[in-house]
Amino acid sequence: MDPISYLLLIITVLLSSAVSVRLVKGLGVKNGWIAIIREDRWHESIAALHGGVGFYPALLMGMIIVLISYYQHSQLDSGELLLLMSLISGSFIMFIFGLADDILQFKPVTKLIIQSIAASLFIVAGGVYPLSDNNSFNIIITYIWIIGLTNAVNMLDNMDGLTTGIVIIASLAVMMYTFLIGQSQFPAFYICGVLSVALFGFWLFNFPPASIFMGDSGSLSIGYLIGALTIPSSLNGVFGFSRENGHIFSYLFLLIPLIILAVPIFDTTFVVISRIRRSVKIYQGGRDHTSHSFILKGFSENKTLFLLYSIGLLGGAIPIFLLYSQVLFLLLSSVYLVTIFLIGAYLSNDKH
Repeated sequence: MDPISYLLLIITVLLSSAVSVRLVKGLGVKNGWIAIIREDRWHESIAALHGGVGFYPALLMGMIIVLISYYQHSQLDSGELLLLMSLISGSFIMFIFGLADDILQFKPVTKLIIQSIAASLFIVAGGVYPLSDNNSFNIIITYIWIIGLTNAVNMLDNMDGLTTGIVIIASLAVMMYTFLIGQSQFPAFYICGVLSVALFGFWLFNFPPASIFMGDSGSLSIGYLIGALTIPSSLNGVFGFSRENGHIFSYLFLLIPLIILAVPIFDTTFVVISRIRRSVKIYQGGRDHTSHSFILKGFSENKTLFLLYSIGLLGGAIPIFLLYSQVLFLLLSSVYLVTIFLIGAYLSNDKH
């Protein structure tokens, strides 16, 4: 796809998303599709539901156009095209299921089954973590990663503007990294660009005080996308690593997705440990996320958002140093991960 065509696509997706989200917000308020204020939720004002219905169609349109462009110009082989198709199809499944879940409230086991089906599409098409010679082990790790990130992004959607901003940052990080290693020849560059602008159109209405929430239709679909896009594959140029006999011999590549997506991973780990310690069901809602804990420590909502955005930006920037020095990349990654651990310890202290 040439730069002018891509720029036009980006503008179209952004405008389509913003207009559609505004329309969904109006319909939500008019028809009573609004979030109910509850003790285990953070919002304290009226906000429309089903924001995913607003931005996802624009996102889907953009991804399909990227797919058609690659197909028309024969830039990908059949296997890579299938992998790209599976990525789009899996996100669509998560969107439809997420919308149904927003309305019907399925049990956690049902969610896990559907998430596994969506992950299977990507895995069967060849999107598998290239960790070792044991393909079964690689597949298990890939299921854990995709399903885990899908749910982590879903759980992170606990404060106005948080999930939207963090996924935008992560998408731009993957976009920038794939550009630097391949001069925009990889599909992840274009898909992440489309994802980030579609979400930005939603973020305009989701930044505090939010007037609309994305719901599971939004969080599950983008969680699936960012989880699959951060698996080293032909879609992202295997993050610049060489692959021999099906797997990568340097485990540095594992740090790239871990650091780029540190915020949702950190939040989920923090919540799971907290709820296990308190003998509370992991999947139930609550005001015990990292964002809530910062506010209980005296931070304002906007300062908390800025702090978590900053952590996400740092995580997104660190992998770029790998292109220049492995030692510097390892040093920065270590400092970054230790800092997050210390933040978790600070938030856990005297936690309510």
